[in-house]
Amino acid sequence: MKITVKEFQSQPFVVKASNRNIKKAIKLQLAASKIDDTQDKSMAEVSENTLAFFDEEKAFLCDVLKLNAKQADMFDDLDFKETGDVLGNVISKLLNNSQEAKVSEEPKK
Repeated sequence: MKITVKEFQSQPFVVKASNRNIKKAIKLQLAASKIDDTQDKSMAEVSENTLAFFDEEKAFLCDVLKLNAKQADMFDDLDFKETGDVLGNVISKLLNNSQEAKVSEEPKK
């Protein structure tokens, strides 16, 4: 599938909706839900988890989109909204494409 991420390049990235990439997307979603759970956590713990999540976001995009070093460095210059939009776009397309593939494989009655 092709996913356009204008923050990194004008041409679309070719991304395979493989089980590996789907699992990475779901793991990132789980990690995001964990940083939202701040109850009974110290400020230091919340900050450490948030910093670790930034690294996970970057690693996810670098791996799934196969970003080169310059593009990977561009991630650090994105603002919070841009980062969320990019991740939301990539994850949504990956997960929706895998669902579409399942539907298309179902036998017609």
